[in-house]
Amino acid sequence: MGLLNRRSASAGQKLEKEITVINRLGLHARPAAMFVRIASRYRSEVWVEKEGEQINGKSIMIARSFGRELLERYGSPLYVYDLDEAERQAKALFDLLPKSAQVLYSVKANPIPEVCAALKAAGCRVEIASPLELKVVFEAGFTPDQILCSGPGKTAGLVREMLLAGVTHFSCDSWYDLERLAGVASATKKSADALLRLQVSGAPTGSVGVGAMQSHFGADPAELLNGAYPLRRLCTATTVNIAEPVDFYELPATPDATWTRLQEQYEQALALFEQAQFRQAMALLIHLAGDFPTDVPTMNLLQRSMALFQNPPPKFDPVWHLKAKTA
Repeated sequence: MGLLNRRSASAGQKLEKEITVINRLGLHARPAAMFVRIASRYRSEVWVEKEGEQINGKSIMIARSFGRELLERYGSPLYVYDLDEAERQAKALFDLLPKSAQVLYSVKANPIPEVCAALKAAGCRVEIASPLELKVVFEAGFTPDQILCSGPGKTAGLVREMLLAGVTHFSCDSWYDLERLAGVASATKKSADALLRLQVSGAPTGSVGVGAMQSHFGADPAELLNGAYPLRRLCTATTVNIAEPVDFYELPATPDATWTRLQEQYEQALALFEQAQFRQAMALLIHLAGDFPTDVPTMNLLQRSMALFQNPPPKFDPVWHLKAKTA
């Protein structure tokens, strides 16, 4: 037997209604959370009473009697999670972010499949760092394209296991980490997308791990800009959350003579394009597309050159203004 008591602060009135909870164990967590959300919509105070014990109807605090029942049923220590609340909070976070934003849940924070599944229902993706976490997120219903493999302690064996499981998104914490990913991807004939963490200029450097496992937090951009790694400049563009034009580069997995030829000819065509010499750029790009028909940047630049050659603008802007962070 329970008592619902709503007190009106403004009018000084009190409305009471006696209800019966049929379930022998009382009001479970999910319906209790639903009750709290509905009660919280109103300015009035809402109180729930049972056998002389009274709790705030707008609070997620569990009544002592309910807590005792849970402990008797499941033992101690006991952690109780409100999955509806987790999903609601995740959706509230999405509402505050741009529509194109992605939210990744770090599974190491709480590797319970049900928690992961609730956040998946809210639209989250996941970040993992071990085979165990990979098993958990698969059990929760995530697909490989919704998974980011991260962490500074990745071994070649871990990277290989992730790639063979279909995971293609990786976060790299150093040049060494990126080279290892490229090597394993090449050996397994799998493609991989990498996010490279860079050190902020003037920020203190750090590392984690011992011996061979040691890996720095963030690669030094100077090594990249000084030519230590081969790059292909793709374009200058603005995109979501990047108002000022920036240069975009490709860092190849296995730079060889064939890639070097692609890089040199593409950058020649890009320079012609940026000088509004669309006919000359098209001639180079058509030849290049014949040799590299699957190269997406070449095809994109060729299509843009053709469009501008056919319809020259009054004032040409070589900067690409992208509506999304895609090529």
